[in-house]
Amino acid sequence: MLTNPKAKAKLLSYLRAKSILHGYFVLSSGVRSTYYVDCNLTNLDPDGAGLVGHQRKAVAQPFDIDCLFVYRNRFAAATTKSTQCQH
Repeated sequence: MLTNPKAKAKLLSYLRAKSILHGYFVLSSGVRSTYYVDCNLTNLDPDGAGLVGHQRKAVAQPFDIDCLFVYRNRFAAATTKSTQCQH
């Protein structure tokens, strides 16, 4: 993967600051936890979304993926040959 080490470190720092919550949580499975990781807090933040986007682009580049669609935390990829990429 062709990720920029500084950008990756900045994203990890951002995830630690924004997305890792400490406290008392009861998960949907009924299991109790003293921490909870909610990456949507980073994904939905303007600065965090930019950092995530750059990393996604770097991960997709070696696979000749030009477009990466995200819907409800599911990914779909397309190449330039796909009509979905052309706007």
